[in-house]
Amino acid sequence: MFAARVPVTVFCGLGGRRAGLVANVTAFFAGGHGTAVNLVGNGVPGLLRHPDRLQALRADPGPVQDGIDELPRHDAPTQLVARISTQGTGTAGATVPAGSTATVRLGAVLAKTGLRLASTELAGRYRDVTPACEDVVRRRQVNTRGLGELRVDLVP
Repeated sequence: MFAARVPVTVFCGLGGRRAGLVANVTAFFAGGHGTAVNLVGNGVPGLLRHPDRLQALRADPGPVQDGIDELPRHDAPTQLVARISTQGTGTAGATVPAGSTATVRLGAVLAKTGLRLASTELAGRYRDVTPACEDVVRRRQVNTRGLGELRVDLVP
């Protein structure tokens, strides 16, 4: 509930400044895409390191949501992203005092949906999925954690 209201709260605090609105809308869309791509990329190697979990996913894709909810806590795609409230506000029964820091997860819902779809498709479409090499190549970025490359062997 809170996450759904964050953009409205952010936009309402802009005081009609077009540049601020454009910056926040851009961050919303870019954050959603980048977070989704990186969460899927971070989740697949974990699934490949635990073939028993991949097999369990093939047998019953229902419980996959629990693992998806845990992954961002274990291997978060977004690092160092927070907003500082310039004025006191409230939403969904919570008070956000001026000057407080809030972590913003604009792309979390999109990212979790993407990972759920990608992991169930990967498990359902391929009989065997194994890493093609030991190295996982990560992108070197300060505020995001994601893969640059992951080579896998797929057996239909």
